[in-house]
Amino acid sequence: MNKDLYLLVKPLKEKSIVWFKNSNTYVLVAHETAQIIKHYFKDPNLSHLGNWVKERFNLSKQDAEMLLKPVLGLIEQLHLSKSNTVEENIILNALGDQPETVRYYNINDTCFKVSYETESLAFLIHPKFAHLEDITKTNHQHHFEVFSKEDNIVLNVNGNFVGAWSKDKTHFFQGKFSMKLVEKLYNKPESDWLGVFHASAISNGHQNILFLGDSGNGKSTLAALLVSQGHTLFADDFVPVEAKSQQVYYFPAAISIKEKALDTLVPLFPQLKDSPQIDLKYINKSVRYLVAPKLEADVKTHLPCKKLVFVKYLKEADLKLSELSREEAFERLIPDSWLSPLSKNTQYFIDWFATLSCYSLTYSDNESMYKCVKELYKDDL
Repeated sequence: MNKDLYLLVKPLKEKSIVWFKNSNTYVLVAHETAQIIKHYFKDPNLSHLGNWVKERFNLSKQDAEMLLKPVLGLIEQLHLSKSNTVEENIILNALGDQPETVRYYNINDTCFKVSYETESLAFLIHPKFAHLEDITKTNHQHHFEVFSKEDNIVLNVNGNFVGAWSKDKTHFFQGKFSMKLVEKLYNKPESDWLGVFHASAISNGHQNILFLGDSGNGKSTLAALLVSQGHTLFADDFVPVEAKSQQVYYFPAAISIKEKALDTLVPLFPQLKDSPQIDLKYINKSVRYLVAPKLEADVKTHLPCKKLVFVKYLKEADLKLSELSREEAFERLIPDSWLSPLSKNTQYFIDWFATLSCYSLTYSDNESMYKCVKELYKDDL
């Protein structure tokens, strides 16, 4: 693939996916709009473009100009405008010699030392990984440093500056922290990853299904319920997908369980009753963390995924599984996803997405849901 590619277009059934490299932004547009954008990138001369639109769509000059106006506005916004991203090169200081909290985590036989300048900074990371803490403080392979500087949260890894985030961008910091863990766990740099998805990846030992949903729709509760039925949790909230293989990789963070799900889950997981309540003030939520069983020794740490299921728990609703158009699934998937800005990985992503089967699942009865998910794992659904 051309490394200098600034645009990618992938037609779906009803609309086209268009990706702009300069802003790493995906949009869904009408096929005609995608054709105009592609032609602009071939020849950005507006006079030539206007004549092409007029002839291609058999329009008057006035109608061609009206059609072009919003398209040119989109190009201006997503391709021509300078990025508003703040360069994260202002902080090079290492954490001092006396961090308030030092934790060691053992993940897949790799030991990570994490030095937190304060307990409040540790609180942003530790609860979800507490079950992986190694209190023996063995020799570590990697050292992460988390500290504050100029009112930013700063992350260094093995002495190298990774980034700095303002306090209102805490979730971006947490995402980058997890991505650096994944890099070190699998010896694959960020450039090898297609993206990370805000989903629960549930495996039957042969393939993964990604369960997605807006906050409060019951995605993590459903993941916990499926774990209670013998399914394997591959990843929750942070689901990494490798670029070339498009396979989901195992990431062993705990499942965050909201208070309203406790009545349902405590009978299945009694340990939740005594699990500490964590108040996540930066998102105004309280959760408890449920540790899923580790991968069995004979289960691969990476498996394919061919299905997306958007979940919604609705009290007293009959179970309803329906196919989603890829256009609707795409619009629901993208906002909560981190996708690689590299052209080659973008091509992998849109080609992979075009192969996925996408569904919407509404349910209230757990037994009906279990049967439905069992069928979802069958190729002949």
